[in-house]
Amino acid sequence: MGTNDRTAELAGILSDEHTAALITSPVSMRYLCGWDCEDGFLLLTKSECFCIVSGLYFSQARELAQGCTVVRMDDVGGELLDMLFRYDIRYIAAEADHITAARLAAYRETLNYTEVHASQTLSEAISAMRMIKSREETELVAAAQKIADRAFERALGRIRNGMTEKHVAAMLACSLYECGAEDTAGRIIAASGKNSACPCAIPTDRAISSGDFLVLDFGAKYGGYCARMARTLAVGQVSHAQEEAYNAVYCAGHDALKALRSGVNAKVADSVARSTLNAWGADKYFIHGLGSGVGMEPRELPELSQTSTATLRAGMIVSVGPAVYVAEKYGVRIKSMAEITEKGCNILSETTTNLIRI
Repeated sequence: MGTNDRTAELAGILSDEHTAALITSPVSMRYLCGWDCEDGFLLLTKSECFCIVSGLYFSQARELAQGCTVVRMDDVGGELLDMLFRYDIRYIAAEADHITAARLAAYRETLNYTEVHASQTLSEAISAMRMIKSREETELVAAAQKIADRAFERALGRIRNGMTEKHVAAMLACSLYECGAEDTAGRIIAASGKNSACPCAIPTDRAISSGDFLVLDFGAKYGGYCARMARTLAVGQVSHAQEEAYNAVYCAGHDALKALRSGVNAKVADSVARSTLNAWGADKYFIHGLGSGVGMEPRELPELSQTSTATLRAGMIVSVGPAVYVAEKYGVRIKSMAEITEKGCNILSETTTNLIRI
């Protein structure tokens, strides 16, 4: 019960038997032991993984946490210090990207027997492990994507001219739950008209109307894994310029997906998408990276952007979302999910990328 394959792999970065890793992120906890708790944490040594929780979560942790020894601690300060003495732990590495300065200071004061440091090495090691998905993980992401596809189809049949963006977003959220999502994967964007030109638009009381583009960017979570997608709808008759912008984004996404395969630098697909947009005279309107990894979080490594230094590997799952944003006028975004393979990629999104008119 003391370790599993993932915790054993992570323990490999620990320098010696006097060093331990402190895992405080709920996402990292779930990845490493299959269960997460905001009121608990993992303590990983060279040979053992402890899931430490209060009495409130002890029974649940014993049932759900895998490959670790569950320890009840109602007085974390004193009891944890006793455990560190018992196992002669003198150095603790905490996740640098998930521990606050206040919490780090509190650990240092309480666990004065040990040195506690925020470790970028630990954070990077966990991120690197999570980038390559197992077959089971891929199946969970694919299941989340199917839920998103079904929810989109269901919501599509309900969207009407005159509905507000807030109404559309709420309806899409409801559809996700109706189709089996355990939660939404990130917030839902429903942006119409000039609001669609904002990449991070927040749904408003604006009513969608004829001539609008309506950008829907949303996702589903299932079994702890996420899938996101984006589609742009034409409300009634749109202009020739809008149609051209849509075609440019459509072609950029198509070409970028063809560029994905194991062994290719992660920035290549971004470059391909920009080159295609440039051919349409629209590259100056693409103001963010092409996409990123997707897994237990809707946005994780690797980044698909011009600054990425990562190399794509079989088993990675990424989002590919080229876009065009014409300020104060309209925006277009088409985002799909793809699994990287040795010879190319498997597209997980089933919803058409052709322009849908409502």
